[in-house]
Amino acid sequence: MTAVLAALKPAIDEAAEFGRCVRDLCPVQKRVLTALMHRLIAMEEANDAEGALVVIDEVRRILGEGRLTHH
Repeated sequence: MTAVLAALKPAIDEAAEFGRCVRDLCPVQKRVLTALMHRLIAMEEANDAEGALVVIDEVRRILGEGRLTHH
């Protein structure tokens, strides 16, 4: 069981960081992020890796803005 948890730790840490970033966003950023996540899911289902990477870059940019605007 310890090996399984150790293998999952990077994903758990990443999810926690994502949650912290989302909490720092303003309502408009959260709405845009929600729309982008829906697009990302659709692109994944369509096997559109190139389009998904564009959306992921946009999500990262928005999360980065949240860090910069957090007081």
